[in-house]
Amino acid sequence: MTESAQQLIADFIHRGVVLAGRLQLPKDDAFEFADKLKTIGVGIYGLELWYYSDERPEQPLEYPWSPDYSGFVNDPEFVAKTIDAAKGYIEHEIPGHIKLT
Repeated sequence: MTESAQQLIADFIHRGVVLAGRLQLPKDDAFEFADKLKTIGVGIYGLELWYYSDERPEQPLEYPWSPDYSGFVNDPEFVAKTIDAAKGYIEHEIPGHIKLT
């Protein structure tokens, strides 16, 4: 991981939680994080979505149908395409009950 990516994570870590070894952010913060990833040239291989259930409100659950962008890995426009796809999903397609991405 690049130093700039590490610094970006450090800047955002207080806004979310770490689940399964990955930083999970509320939707608005995830959108901003994606913009900043694009500025440092880092793409997104996929999103992991999490939600809270009434049965176990203290334990977030992983949404099983999270988008995967790894198919763009050999595309010369990997960074732009994956960031745009992730932002589009967060803005327009993310299920309403999802709280972390």
